[in-house]
Amino acid sequence: MFAEWIIFLTWIFANGMIKAYQFPKPDFESPWLHLQAQAETSKATKTVLHGLNEVPLFVDVQVKSLDYPNKDYIFQAIGGIPRDDDAAEPFGGVTYIYDNTQVTVSAPQYSNDGYNSYAIYTENGDFYTGVNNQKRYNVEVRIRAWKKSSLPPADFERTGIRMKAGQTSNVSDVYVDVQHGLNEYPAFTVVRMNLTDRKGKLTTMSDAVGANFVVYRDGKNSQNCHIVHGVSKDRIRVWIDSQNWAYIYAGIDGYSVDFMSNEGYLEMYAWKSLTMNEQEYSQTSLGPNIPSETLEVPYRNIVQNPLTRAWARSNTGPNAGFLFQGSGAMAFGRTVTDSVCSYGGLVYAYNFVNMRFWRPTNATNGGLICVSNFFGKGTNSQRSVNAEIIMRSWGVKSERKVTKWSVEMPKDNCIRSKPKN
Repeated sequence: MFAEWIIFLTWIFANGMIKAYQFPKPDFESPWLHLQAQAETSKATKTVLHGLNEVPLFVDVQVKSLDYPNKDYIFQAIGGIPRDDDAAEPFGGVTYIYDNTQVTVSAPQYSNDGYNSYAIYTENGDFYTGVNNQKRYNVEVRIRAWKKSSLPPADFERTGIRMKAGQTSNVSDVYVDVQHGLNEYPAFTVVRMNLTDRKGKLTTMSDAVGANFVVYRDGKNSQNCHIVHGVSKDRIRVWIDSQNWAYIYAGIDGYSVDFMSNEGYLEMYAWKSLTMNEQEYSQTSLGPNIPSETLEVPYRNIVQNPLTRAWARSNTGPNAGFLFQGSGAMAFGRTVTDSVCSYGGLVYAYNFVNMRFWRPTNATNGGLICVSNFFGKGTNSQRSVNAEIIMRSWGVKSERKVTKWSVEMPKDNCIRSKPKN
């Protein structure tokens, strides 16, 4: 089927005309803020007041590389922790959490075992195959947030599903499988958990990721602090750690986010293509068994101020047909820690014209699809080294027409931004 994009309209001759969706101006958009890994807390972590007086439905945190080989490419921040810094292997990624008043972003910060963690880390070597190698402490980040009322009503919405990490006899505490009923792959999803603090009060949102970055065996000093999810044409699946020493989010080891939680309430939102159709769609395949593997894919259409997502689609195993979202975080371990998958996930970066990819190698049970046996009591755990890659991109109406913005740094380390006159 031949498709031609004209500005923001997709003409599909077999089905008529489908209007592509453009994200409205964010209800909150920060200026580009400097973030420095392995620096003092005021430089490694920023807490930004968004002023919305409600929890935004969608938060996008972009991490921009400031120099080559990935200069001006955007790496996606994650709503979890890829790993702590207790091991010697390098890793990278920016984390974020948010609530009804603020968004906190953090680059890795020294805690235990050296300065081996970065805001951006990419590898083309033993543990990952990709476009290039890069280690960078210094980056810029931009936060964009949309209220629920600013986006189209979700075609599927399910909230209030209690989950709690840790050993349990009830699989539903650590694994959720819900039918969304759209009968197609959602064009866009938000999967997150409203987490409780140590007093049991709902306080903080953590967005789900698409793979286990590094899998730790049960231990008091090393935990797997992220939520894994996958989406198919009719279902959404969510996994959290089911070991004894388990958290959903803990940002105090290897990062400087003073929040940790092992319990919360799951929220899921999904939009059909007719509701939020992308302006750019591409597919490719990655893996050691792919004869013509392409690690760099150009956009076919012009997308202004793009918001881009990439997923790895499993074609085999218990999660065949499920999409697992990629990210801008990379981590690995040198030893096999899980009988199914020890580390993994699709890593991607994008600019205005191009997308770049990195994928795990076969080393130490790495996989593009990586759902640990330690998550969800082993339900539908899987490792796949080959996968189809789905790319979608939407334009965003920018709140910032110029870059003349000032940043005030009050004593409470919150950032309040305002335009210059």
